[in-house]
Amino acid sequence: MSTPLASHGKADYVMANPPFNVDEIDADKVKNDPRLPFGLPGVNKKDKVSNGNHVWISYFYSYLHEKGRAGFVMSSQASSAGRDEAKVRQKLVETGDVDVMIAIRSNFFYTRTVPCELWFLNRGRFEKRE
Repeated sequence: MSTPLASHGKADYVMANPPFNVDEIDADKVKNDPRLPFGLPGVNKKDKVSNGNHVWISYFYSYLHEKGRAGFVMSSQASSAGRDEAKVRQKLVETGDVDVMIAIRSNFFYTRTVPCELWFLNRGRFEKRE
């Protein structure tokens, strides 16, 4: 049975296709955001989060209640970005809540030619994966 989002502030399910071109996020505005449980991804010399992929991923994870599930499309760059983005990804993987990631070749979307990935999170699994 689902719990209403308004009463608990968390969701049973999140399904999203966020925009791939969100960049230059003001790091100072989001650095203490509780929806970033794995920390702030990389910040450039202009004090901007240069790519929003890991902000989206953190938001989706934080919206889930303890047994919630999420499925979302991500740019293929999200699984290979280095440095601080890799640290965010590592912390997410260490939760044991990453269920599966599926790589999709180029031209999957008729409006974009770049490859993408489908990410699935499941916070309610009985056994956590290591």
